[in-house]
Amino acid sequence: LVGIDKLLSYRSLNEIQRFLKSYRAVVKSHGVLLEQLRDSMFPEWRLSPKDPQQFYEIATRKTTKLFAPIIICFRRVGQAQLLRRAVQNELRIHAEVNARRFK
Repeated sequence: LVGIDKLLSYRSLNEIQRFLKSYRAVVKSHGVLLEQLRDSMFPEWRLSPKDPQQFYEIATRKTTKLFAPIIICFRRVGQAQLLRRAVQNELRIHAEVNARRFK
């Protein structure tokens, strides 16, 4: 079970590294759009968009492609972390049982 725990941790690390590598390329291609959105929302103290609801709907629609890889990565890493937690609980339980046996 210890090997499975290490394997899952490496899988999470690999998934995050792969995500960051691909996400940098995607963000570079959408850089102008993201800068336009940022500039239209700042400074915070002024009411930047004239129609905020419409502005955020348009911004969400334009950036939807950026959200899919994030969700996929979070799901994969989250599943691996849940499996790691289950493996660690099993290891802890078996260690307690074996400790009682050797008393």
